[in-house]
Amino acid sequence: MRTIFGKIFHDGKFFRRMLIDKDDIITMDNENYAPDGSEIMDYDDSVICPPFADCHIHFFQTGLYLGALDLSDVNTKSELLESIVGLSLNDYRIGDVVWMWGFDPEDTMPNSEELDSVAQGIPIFLRRADGHSCSLSKSAQKMLPPDMRIDEGIYSGAIQEKVVDYFLRMVPLPELTIAAERVIQTALDVGAMRIHALVPYIRWAEHLMNIESQFPVEIEIFIESTDVQSVYELGLEQIGGCLLVDGSIGSHTAALNEPYYDKPDSRGMLYYDDTELLDFFHKAYQKGLAVVMHCIGDRAIEQYLRCAEMASGGEKLHRWRIEHAELITFQQLERVRELGITLSVQPAFETRWGMENGLYKKRLGERARYTNPIRTALDMGILLLGGSDAYVTPIDPPAGIWSAKNHPKPSQRINLADAIKMFTENPVLWANSPDVWKIKGNINLMLMAGDFSSPQTAVKQIIRL
Repeated sequence: MRTIFGKIFHDGKFFRRMLIDKDDIITMDNENYAPDGSEIMDYDDSVICPPFADCHIHFFQTGLYLGALDLSDVNTKSELLESIVGLSLNDYRIGDVVWMWGFDPEDTMPNSEELDSVAQGIPIFLRRADGHSCSLSKSAQKMLPPDMRIDEGIYSGAIQEKVVDYFLRMVPLPELTIAAERVIQTALDVGAMRIHALVPYIRWAEHLMNIESQFPVEIEIFIESTDVQSVYELGLEQIGGCLLVDGSIGSHTAALNEPYYDKPDSRGMLYYDDTELLDFFHKAYQKGLAVVMHCIGDRAIEQYLRCAEMASGGEKLHRWRIEHAELITFQQLERVRELGITLSVQPAFETRWGMENGLYKKRLGERARYTNPIRTALDMGILLLGGSDAYVTPIDPPAGIWSAKNHPKPSQRINLADAIKMFTENPVLWANSPDVWKIKGNINLMLMAGDFSSPQTAVKQIIRL
């Protein structure tokens, strides 16, 4: 028997002692003694958490970008162009293209001519940090079919998705295996042992199924496809992931009911009409697949809910999920609760874009006061899952927990226990998993350095029992 002492988080509370017999946790309580003959593991007042989850990782893309040129510290187009000069760009090739990512410009994306001025004749694919805009050098554009080329070389909306799809499909499977290894190691470094892996293609999902047993984490696969029959035949219980109903706020493509503050001629875009979306929902509902989709703007959330209500006849939709829900209204939250839908949210978005004079304020004006209402959703009894949207923000559950309890809008801050549950117990509840502490049958404890009172709180050690 083992006796663990520490500040142990379980079921929304902290306990002093955990007793483990063989491979099972017998009890957790606040006693200060160890049974005779037990092995004592005393961590004083250190916080001990169950394994963390990240419920929104663009799995292979994140791994690919970890081998690409990271431009997240570059703020303007001129800085970007200056930073590329003199680099050995071939070090960042993935297949035949140099990949760059993480650029979140205060001004604009560079066009093809500007990229060519520093590209050394090498094909460059530059993706905006939010994943909803990209720029191509002229040599990269020449790799595209003629009908996908545009003079400026800056892509957003549906055409951007086609361009990204074109280049991703060129990545060979051995590169995907390397990408998977990078993601898993990054996740383990921060204690994320439950991964919701968003995968764009059935072939990639099959590859992940073939290699996942070699990794010491649990992976839940989400295929971003509307091919209901193929996903059903693979034995998955959900379909979608970051399957887009709309775009992003940063790229002016999130679908809003009211125009953008800084672009009054635009309300963003919907990627499906109601007929297409409802047909997909009906097919998935009939096969028992939970539909998981990206909806950021209130107009996109409205379309998802409208079609979900029609597909289910108003019946509960357990395990169906809306990803992001950044501009969800109170009335929409009420319908989410009535349908039993889960919200998969990214608290770090507020830390990145929700601060005073941040991106939300620039794009939305006064509506920025209402982004990511996680406290309101929690108070309404809606199940909240925490994630990073990696590659958009880093895989880092402790940082997500800190962001949730330090939301820039004080009325939307949640307490520490609820924030930890978003990244531990709630994902287990959503997945109907048997034990929050066990990964592939083994108990794992996350020994923390810090108590989540600062954004530097991190996993000190993963204790595998």
